[in-house]
Amino acid sequence: MARPRYPEPQAIWRLVPHGLSALACVILIALCSCAANIGFGYGKALAGRFFAGFWALGIDIAQIAGLADAKRRVPRLPTLYLAILELFTAGLVIVLAMFTFALNGYLEGCNVNVPITDCDHVDERLRANRITGISFVFVIPIAILHFISSILAWVDFAASRREK
Repeated sequence: MARPRYPEPQAIWRLVPHGLSALACVILIALCSCAANIGFGYGKALAGRFFAGFWALGIDIAQIAGLADAKRRVPRLPTLYLAILELFTAGLVIVLAMFTFALNGYLEGCNVNVPITDCDHVDERLRANRITGISFVFVIPIAILHFISSILAWVDFAASRREK
């Protein structure tokens, strides 16, 4: 069975999650850049999200290029390897996103008994926390979309095994 490419409806169903995931990856990388510029140790902790964003973006671009090439000039992974890679990517994105919260925690606010100079520092850190929290909103769809792509690849693998 030939692997689906763009003109086929099944290929369009595979293009949509990868296109949305690529868009979410670009937004995630931009938000992580903003949070890292604010500082307070977020540059180190956001390394996991940067890596996850760039990893998922690379997978998405490769899949979009392979699916959109109707002349089959771009080689594609075998279905089993693709399913495993998609599942690995979904897990990697979630684990590395949780790594950010494990390193930094989440700051609630400024205590009343703290001097005002320390509260300014806390307020800036709260802004960094908001950006980090917003970036987590984009991590979840990336992981879900790659999990869906993994399921589609497993179904395709099972169908190809059934035909043999």
